[in-house]
Amino acid sequence: MKTSLTTSITLVILASLLLAGNAMADRKQDRRDFFGGPPSAEEKLVHINEALGLSDQQAVDMLLVLQDKEVKRQALREQTEALMGPEICALMNETEEDILAILTPEQAEQFLQLMEDRRDRREARERGGRRHGPIDCSQYDAGDG
Repeated sequence: MKTSLTTSITLVILASLLLAGNAMADRKQDRRDFFGGPPSAEEKLVHINEALGLSDQQAVDMLLVLQDKEVKRQALREQTEALMGPEICALMNETEEDILAILTPEQAEQFLQLMEDRRDRREARERGGRRHGPIDCSQYDAGDG
């Protein structure tokens, strides 16, 4: 009896660990998806349809709305960058300088490498046609922002 109870508890613990591992992997994928940019209108529609069980006509109408808002959101982003780009970049540079002032030289070197890796990933996404994430400050002179 004691052996079967121990075996049962062990199986429950192993099953719990497997489920927790799967949940963590799903969360990590969700996080990766978000940092790759927000979901497209089509991806949003899939999630909405799964949750609400839309009719075919509702799905078509929903997709049109989501695509329209995606275009408008991108236009607003571009307007914001055009109007506030130098100020946003100045704040980003100031933040980086303040962070570097806190770190040891070794940590600062690691931090700068992490930032460079992040920029490289963002540029690779943008070359693939996805423009999401921080503003591109390379167009502003160091003295401007």
